[in-house]
Amino acid sequence: MELYGTHGTTASRAASILSSKSFTRPGPWAPRGGRAGPGYYFWASSSPKCEGLASWLAESWWSDAATRGQYQGEAEPQLAILKVTLRPQDNEYCDATQIWFKEALFEQAARRGCANPDDVYQLYGWVLDELEDEVKQKYAVVEADVACPQSRLAKLRKLPVVLKVGRCYVVRHQRDDIIEIAPIN
Repeated sequence: MELYGTHGTTASRAASILSSKSFTRPGPWAPRGGRAGPGYYFWASSSPKCEGLASWLAESWWSDAATRGQYQGEAEPQLAILKVTLRPQDNEYCDATQIWFKEALFEQAARRGCANPDDVYQLYGWVLDELEDEVKQKYAVVEADVACPQSRLAKLRKLPVVLKVGRCYVVRHQRDDIIEIAPIN
């Protein structure tokens, strides 16, 4: 299986990722993980060139993070977009965009009494952990619907409904071994 995606970050972080051929562990947001649980996030692309929407979303993510001050103190804070090819085995892939997964999220939320929108961060992790225990298999890649960065979208004023949610690949369990990384020229 081959999946393609983009990752928006700073030039200094991109240089570190390219030289080490590894994504670093999540930063200060690590306790709750990302929008679909912990892992490395890549905006999905249908093509290995990773042009168009996937690159635009990577740039938007970088822009929102820069606005929040996430890159303060970076040696080279300007945008760098990395494109990746992910190569998980078929049994290491979970499609969390399917209705059965959404139902599992709903059931988990009801069971745990989750009402806060921020709980979705933990819900994904709980559901995936239970699935992994059940099938006795670790998922290296989870395909998930993730809220798009909103600041650039608000300025765009075109297709806002279509771009509220983007498709991401989340690489779990620090599986750098399935990631091929290259800069977008």
